[in-house]
Amino acid sequence: MMWLGLVPRPLGPGVPECTVRSLLLTHQLVGDDEARGLWRRVYEPTAFMVGVADDLTHEDLQPFLRRCFDPERIDSFGEQERLEAFWKLTPTMRQQGIEAGAISYKIMGQRFILDSRVFRETVAPRTGRGFPLGLDVPAVLGSARAIGLLDDLYQQPKFDGYATQRAKMRAEVVALSPSDWDQNLYYGWLRALQPLLEPKGPGWPRFMQSPAWLDKQLVCFLGSWTELRHDTILYAKQSTSECGGSEPEPPAPPLGYVEPEVAVYERLARLLRMSRDGLADLGLLGKKGGGDDNAYTGQQLAEQFGEFATMLDWLAEVSRKELAGQPLSKDDLRGIEYYGGQTERLMLTVVGLATTGRPASYWNLESRADRNMALVADVHTSGPYALTEAVGQPAELWVIVNHGGKLVAARGATFTWYEFKVKTTERMTDEQWQKRLRDGKAEPMPSWTSSVFIGPGVKTRTTETERRIMNTGC
Repeated sequence: MMWLGLVPRPLGPGVPECTVRSLLLTHQLVGDDEARGLWRRVYEPTAFMVGVADDLTHEDLQPFLRRCFDPERIDSFGEQERLEAFWKLTPTMRQQGIEAGAISYKIMGQRFILDSRVFRETVAPRTGRGFPLGLDVPAVLGSARAIGLLDDLYQQPKFDGYATQRAKMRAEVVALSPSDWDQNLYYGWLRALQPLLEPKGPGWPRFMQSPAWLDKQLVCFLGSWTELRHDTILYAKQSTSECGGSEPEPPAPPLGYVEPEVAVYERLARLLRMSRDGLADLGLLGKKGGGDDNAYTGQQLAEQFGEFATMLDWLAEVSRKELAGQPLSKDDLRGIEYYGGQTERLMLTVVGLATTGRPASYWNLESRADRNMALVADVHTSGPYALTEAVGQPAELWVIVNHGGKLVAARGATFTWYEFKVKTTERMTDEQWQKRLRDGKAEPMPSWTSSVFIGPGVKTRTTETERRIMNTGC
């Protein structure tokens, strides 16, 4: 996929043979129903998930081929007069959103993604800086805290043109319509994270109104965005727990609390339903034959998407109760108690159904790296270096919440996030990054995160302390 998406065939007089090859490939795909069908089987699902190709495909070139050449004579593709007529029309062809050289044709071009455009528009030659920062993404999505860090801590406006270009990208994002945000799952993921960037005022829990909480949410945004880039790395265009067994049910569930981010849960639920319906329309929730009683069906997989979305609906409803000061029911508290196990079960069920036709267990994950949430992805290249984003092990999160008129210490988990540069010849795999974390050789987290993260503290707790801890659902 990387080769098909990266090897360019520039459409210009400088390298005429590349134009001829592009025309030949276009002619072949347009004229061969089977080949074109195979191409679409890969392109359409990935376009639904990530986006359309940023470079030209055979579908873009077909009308120009018919206009300038004789499709019945492939030797006409090399005739100088026809080529010159074709080259004059290249400015009218679909233009790249993320520039990476001359306009070109690629068999399976890498996809346009919003954050790569943000990066490309805020580095050289548009501005005086060579590398973007991950904070540029939440900044153009409206995070005042990210803007403050970029301007005050990292002094980015010192680079000529940066402030102007960032404002331009912010204007583009503000102008996006609801249909723009719904165009693919990648856009939908970013939109689902946007509410994390909004400061919380009166009416929200007190711990969510602090500056430190805003930094914590910014880390969560950047951690989830890093996972998004990691999962789409083959397609996206770069800018250059357990639930327990059968033990008896306790008489009453323990106290629990959900981080009340209603809009995030609602948008994630909508994104899951969009994923389910889109994959079904593309035939990717199909069925597996062979007479195996355990063979999966599209309906079984669709049910897992629906169950996950329903759980998010429930998290949103619990959040509304908390914000309104209403007590949580016994069922709500039980749901919070088993939230982690339910999430793991849903993930493993989907993995198992889609690969073996049977529900999976944690140990069925063949790759040890996949059993670990730490991951790494390079997102921008400049010269011999690549900007790298990484997610580490989860940090233990403590907040003080109001429960029945009493202040209680609540414990949960939250993202850790790292950003650093590596030589392009030393790009890291997940396994290498996880080893670096285990060996204590990981790069430090950005300095501004010190408002949230502190070093290891007490290793053990008293029984009384444990009784005061609530396991959160987020």
